[in-house]
Parts: sequence; structure tokens; C-alpha cells
Amino acid sequence: MAILKQKPTLQVQLLIRTRELNAFRGLLLHLRHMNPQQRASWLGENVDTLSRAFSLFAEASSRTLDQSMATDYESIRLSYELVTGLRETEELVEEILGSEQALRS
Repeated sequence: MAILKQKPTLQVQLLIRTRELNAFRGLLLHLRHMNPQQRASWLGENVDTLSRAFSLFAEASSRTLDQSMATDYESIRLSYELVTGLRETEELVEEILGSEQALRS
């Protein structure tokens, strides 16, 4: 039972965040490839949820990175991968939300 109560190591936390980010990015890529009418319809119902989900994910990732005092190669690599993924995902969010706003205009 004591094993279940232990806090995950930094590498495990970084790996989990990176995998979550990749899943979120997969959703965004799917949205990007929808036809404009379907995307507008989906975003019309889910735009607030999408924005909030990314904000919460970015905050959680930031907390993970803040506690990172990575000195080993693997933790540094995972931190870099997470930061790079966050930037790319933020660009996708802005692209998709921007295209949705353009369709409304």
C-alpha cells in the first residue's frame, strides 16, 4: 500500500504530462482537418471547454516544470519535450480558435 501513496518521480510526471499533451494535440489536429462547417459546429458547442482545458493543462505543466530541478539527461530531455509540445499546442489552439472566429465574421 505504501507504494501507491508515493509521489511519482519527476520523470514519470513529465512523461505523463507529455502523453496528455500529445493526446490533446491529436484532438486539435483532428479539428484542424474537419471541414469548416463541422469544425464551426463542434467549436460552437465546445470552444469554452477547449480553451479551459488548454489553460488547465498549461498550468499543471507549469507546476510540474517549476518543481523540476532536472540534473539528469532524461529529465532534461522530457522537460524540453514538454515545453516544445506546449508551444506547438498553443499555436494549434490559436490557429483553430482564430479560424473559428474568422468563420463567425
